Amino acid sequence: MILFRLEDLDRCFAKGMHDIFGKKGSFALHSANVSSQKPYADVYREVVARIRVAPDICRAIYSTRFGRHFYADMAEELTRKWSKGG
Repeated sequence: MILFRLEDLDRCFAKGMHDIFGKKGSFALHSANVSSQKPYADVYREVVARIRVAPDICRAIYSTRFGRHFYADMAEELTRKWSKGG
């Protein structure tokens, strides 16, 4: 089994697939359903820029099993980003 952190996918997908399947295939990612290319792209950017999550909720999210596994090294930074805006 392999798990990828979505924000690292471009960086590690090909190597991860090669590690699992070896030389059995060539793997490449292709972007699809990209929000920045949708009619609502401006609204989406505005929501992301304005959304604020209470720090205690962020800490609860990043203290879950998967939060600790994938974001332990950046939990405080992400809590600051989503609590105050980044």
